[in-house]
Amino acid sequence: MVGGLRHRITFQQKVSTPDGSGGTTFTWEDYYTCSAAVTPTTGTRLLADDQTNLIGASTFLIRENPDITITQDMILVFGGENYTLAMPPVVVQEKGRFMKIIAKKKM
Repeated sequence: MVGGLRHRITFQQKVSTPDGSGGTTFTWEDYYTCSAAVTPTTGTRLLADDQTNLIGASTFLIRENPDITITQDMILVFGGENYTLAMPPVVVQEKGRFMKIIAKKKM
């Protein structure tokens, strides 16, 4: 399985910083970078507001790390593209402890 974890992915979390005018600005900050096995799973075409949007889903398998907490409000960055987590990560057993993450991106 280790050979299958050949892609680098980064989880980012939203952080707020003061903008100097009494308000705040939200940005994405790197939280955790790791190796992953990536499997494209589905593609969907949505029609909304007279626009066609393509949404692709992929499954990411990473080693479980008890020192981090991945939440559904984070984004996953892979290959320069941002993915949203479709559901909370699921711990699976495959010759060790791994986490499976299903994430979607707009194409």
